[in-house]
Amino acid sequence: MNTVLSPLQKPLPAGSLLWQQGLRFGLTGLANTLLTFVLILLAKPLLGITAANVLGYLCGMALSFSLNRRWTFASRRTAWKTLAGFLAVSGLALLLNCSLIASAMALGSTYLPAQILGSVSYTLFSFWAMRTYVFRN
Repeated sequence: MNTVLSPLQKPLPAGSLLWQQGLRFGLTGLANTLLTFVLILLAKPLLGITAANVLGYLCGMALSFSLNRRWTFASRRTAWKTLAGFLAVSGLALLLNCSLIASAMALGSTYLPAQILGSVSYTLFSFWAMRTYVFRN
């Protein structure tokens, strides 16, 4: 039997899938950043800056995990099988970010170029590791 697939069901060429996932990863990052900042602003008067940051960061991480698992990479692996990897990659990416910023500034860079280097590296490493290891199908 020959089944006709709708355009949404047809598999994308490998290059198209990479671009689609990259775009979704970026949009997910924007969404979790926005959520984090909004929660910090709303919670700061009630909880103080430190607790508000912890709350915002944890909620942003939860949104990032959920959207990346279900939407960006459409992982069929269970949440429990991917959560530890997600947290490990996020921690390694943060370490990479901080290390690159500190190194660039120690070598004479000003803060903004160092931050851009760290942020771009963080994003590229996170996307690669999440796609390759954490949410692979």
